[in-house]
Amino acid sequence: MEKRDAYFDNAKLFLMILVVFGHFLQPFVNDHPVYNDLYYFIFTFHMPAFILISGYFAKSGPKPIMSLVKKLLLPYIFFQLLYSGYYTLIGLQDSFSLDLGIPQWSLWFLLSLFCWNVFLHLTKRFTVKQVLIASAILALLVGYFPIFDRYLAIQRTLTFFPYFMVGYVIPKSWIEKLRSYPKNGWLSCYLAACFCLSKEMI
Repeated sequence: MEKRDAYFDNAKLFLMILVVFGHFLQPFVNDHPVYNDLYYFIFTFHMPAFILISGYFAKSGPKPIMSLVKKLLLPYIFFQLLYSGYYTLIGLQDSFSLDLGIPQWSLWFLLSLFCWNVFLHLTKRFTVKQVLIASAILALLVGYFPIFDRYLAIQRTLTFFPYFMVGYVIPKSWIEKLRSYPKNGWLSCYLAACFCLSKEMI
């Protein structure tokens, strides 16, 4: 069994808590400016960081498509089915309806993670640098085409793909150096920068 990395386990746990807290905070963002600032502050970094870590752990290279289907697509279909049944039971849907094209709640991440791992197969035909540059360009362009909306999580998949690729190309030696840096100083600067950026976005 592969030895787990407590450093990344703790990081992922912290980010998952922020995801849940961010969704919990969302209904209250209009009640007070502090809630609004905190909500946008969290969303400036928690998903990009989580996706970057996912890319970092994809360093073993492109996985077989069928392996990705079993690991990501089948759970996606199962939970879509579960959500549809639940919404029918509590009356949010008049009748049972399974729409695999519109991910429910946070299931978009499973669909996007499947696509990001499939996209890694492009690195067999192109260089990693070319794929990274192309992903950044697509991420900038996709915002100008709102026709994608939520369908198959296409917009989010393309928007966040550069973060996945950055995680994929980051050398492990960089992570080791990062661990050796004093944590309080650079973390405070990073959080302050994120907060300032979030204020500009509001």
